Amino acid sequence: MSPFPTIRQPGDAVVARVAYLGATLGSEIRAARRRRRWTVVRLAAEAGVSPSLVYLVERGEPTTIATY
Repeated sequence: MSPFPTIRQPGDAVVARVAYLGATLGSEIRAARRRRRWTVVRLAAEAGVSPSLVYLVERGEPTTIATY
């Protein structure tokens, strides 16, 4: 028997809430980038991530907390 606890899969409500938060954060990040008149490439360089990751975050795709 494993000494590690079994991790349950999140319920539908949790998945929906996480998706909502991701979309909200993505919209806020996009709005802040546009206010500063930065390109996706500039934001990616400043944040130390790839432009494609910035694009995915702004679209609300799921990512890690560290990425946000």
